[in-house]
Amino acid sequence: MLILDNVEVWDRETREPIFENLSFKLGRRRALVFAEDERLTAAFLRLVIGHRPAGGAVILDGRPSWPIGQSGMVRGLITGREFIRFLASIYNLDISACMADAERWFSSDLLATTTNLWSSKERARLERLCVLWPDFDVYLTYGAGGTGDPIFDQEWTERFDARLEGRGMIAIAPPFEPWDNWCDIVVLLKGDEVVCYETVADALTAATAVATGDLLDGAPNRREEQAEDDILL
Repeated sequence: MLILDNVEVWDRETREPIFENLSFKLGRRRALVFAEDERLTAAFLRLVIGHRPAGGAVILDGRPSWPIGQSGMVRGLITGREFIRFLASIYNLDISACMADAERWFSSDLLATTTNLWSSKERARLERLCVLWPDFDVYLTYGAGGTGDPIFDQEWTERFDARLEGRGMIAIAPPFEPWDNWCDIVVLLKGDEVVCYETVADALTAATAVATGDLLDGAPNRREEQAEDDILL
């Protein structure tokens, strides 16, 4: 699904390396990825969505979604209806079906209003609703998962769970919830080192150690070897 081969990324402001010679393969798994430093997760996200590294190669097999949670894709001087039509044209979707789904959650007046006047919660709901429509191979998430609307979030969770069947997922950065419910492996980025944990509980133990400045290299269930179609360090 994702291959990083000797990747180099540098901080443009400090001109210091963020990643040097980062290499690993993320196979057919749903992975939760976090790091000691938020710069690492932000840089990792940029690599996954297509930014070119300073060195090395990044290969993502399949069509990825936009990053659910922090993409900010719903904004600007277009109405909600115009945004949905635009999205449908890009992904060759049934516009009538998409519009009908949106009208279950948004009033006609709101859909006729430019999205720059929407609240952040309204934009978040539309972003998450839209991600259910195209046929993505890999789903990306970054940041928190909820929208503040419990009824919407419950239905969206059920639909997203069904959408994930047979597909990959890369959930980047804490908070873990709710993405850990769908992930079956956890990857900790430590600069150029990659540590893999079998459970979220073990990863949380490591994250707590990170916060206290005492990272546990020997955390329980840390994986030392990976299958060919899984994660290669």
